[in-house]
Amino acid sequence: MRDPNQRLITTVLVGWAAFAGLGIVLRQAIAMPRVTVVIDRSYCEPQNWQKVVDRYQALYAQHQNKQLQIESVILLSDLGEETLKTPLDPSAVQQLKTYGRKDLARQEVLSNEVENMELLSCPDP
Repeated sequence: MRDPNQRLITTVLVGWAAFAGLGIVLRQAIAMPRVTVVIDRSYCEPQNWQKVVDRYQALYAQHQNKQLQIESVILLSDLGEETLKTPLDPSAVQQLKTYGRKDLARQEVLSNEVENMELLSCPDP
């Protein structure tokens, strides 16, 4: 018969290993949603731009609280686009300048190419 202390240590170690394995499995099974945020920088009145900023701020808060993962942010305008691998701080979005016209064709292409895309665009007047 083995030493009771050795059995206790073995039981505790097996329990912790099972607990860690279950944690890894659950993390994979219940993975947080991922989103790519596309911010349309076409011209927007300041009061309407605030609605875009507010929506981004809500997404950013969910990202900070680990409720979703912002994979990247795409800044879109009729002059081109810029892809950022890390999320912008909401204050930086507040400071973005809006100009030009909506690039509806590029928005359509992105919506077909990018999985789980969240388009933040100035509401039409």
